[in-house]
Amino acid sequence: MLFNEVIDVALRFVDCINHKDVDGIVDMLAPGHVFADLEGNEFTFDADSGRRAWHDYFQLSHRYLIHVGSVYALGDLAVLCGRTTGSHMELLHAQEFEQKLIWTADIRHEKLNDWRIYFDRLATRRRIGIPYIS
Repeated sequence: MLFNEVIDVALRFVDCINHKDVDGIVDMLAPGHVFADLEGNEFTFDADSGRRAWHDYFQLSHRYLIHVGSVYALGDLAVLCGRTTGSHMELLHAQEFEQKLIWTADIRHEKLNDWRIYFDRLATRRRIGIPYIS
């Protein structure tokens, strides 16, 4: 996919998350979608389990927002760098906002094959292949 297409799909996914649009999120997930959390735990979802998971997360973290600061496209991989507020970590917004994060989205045919979240560290940026910005 072209840079703009990969980034557009990833940003539309974030927009669905930020608007708590569970139907929009599920429509963007490829069959067998994989989600990997900050600890590296991987979860595979079909449409029904993905819908339940996102619905449950928004019930727990109804103020969750992703704030994207920079984007990169590496072939079919979109890389988003930013911060969150309102997550399940139950921190004050200012404290949570200090934590820099990276999300990767493997995108094929305008669907997300996987969605991964990482702490923004130099080693992670090197492994993914994006520049380090302090």
